[in-house]
Amino acid sequence: MEREVFFSDYFQQLSTYEEIARIDIPTYLESKADKEYALESYIEQLETHTDKAYTTLGILDKQAVFHKDALQNVQNDIKDVQAKIEASYRERNSSEIINNIALLDEFVLVQQDHKYGQIFHQQLAKEYKSVIQFSENKLQVIKANIPAIVQ
Repeated sequence: MEREVFFSDYFQQLSTYEEIARIDIPTYLESKADKEYALESYIEQLETHTDKAYTTLGILDKQAVFHKDALQNVQNDIKDVQAKIEASYRERNSSEIINNIALLDEFVLVQQDHKYGQIFHQQLAKEYKSVIQFSENKLQVIKANIPAIVQ
């Protein structure tokens, strides 16, 4: 359940940001009495969400580094346990073989979690970077054309 909340939080945040970034400005301004104020408010809101997206992307990047480092560590642990299993087999120590196999199973699960963490980062970071780029381009065009847009 924790993992589901983790994913849904990121997805909800991204969806909200995408909705704001993709608002059609002419349609949005049609119903506004004070178009200049509405446009300035929209710009401010989009800038705020872009800043939040940069922060989130930074957090995702830190998580990716964590997963990369942790993956390397767990892979070393797996190699060590595999060596212990082989040594236990040579010693014909069935108890140690079973204990180390159980430990190996745990390490393999942890390894998989870190691999999934890296995949998640790649996919979500790509989406965040895309919407950030879109927003920055949109902000640049809007700011350069405010007088024309509000008319």
